[in-house]
Amino acid sequence: MICLVSQYEGILKAVDDNSIKLELDTEFNLDEARRKTDLGEDIRLKVTLIDKRSITTKQQKFIYALFRDISDHTGYSPEWVISHSISKNFNNRLI
Repeated sequence: MICLVSQYEGILKAVDDNSIKLELDTEFNLDEARRKTDLGEDIRLKVTLIDKRSITTKQQKFIYALFRDISDHTGYSPEWVISHSISKNFNNRLI
């Protein structure tokens, strides 16, 4: 049975310059893709990488505890420490 979906997920199998080979989780429905692209144009795809490296709850608690310790040591509020730590790291500004 062919699944009629517009979004597919799969695994990257090979890369050759600007060409990629994917193994999809479901069968690609070429007829449906052609039907959705009017005027006989090329079928265009958008590839999105899924980053599974999310922060764990334990890591998040550690980071906030560290910000609280810095806040206690410096006398600044935790919100100030967090906002200035982020701005320093992402905007290259000094505190």
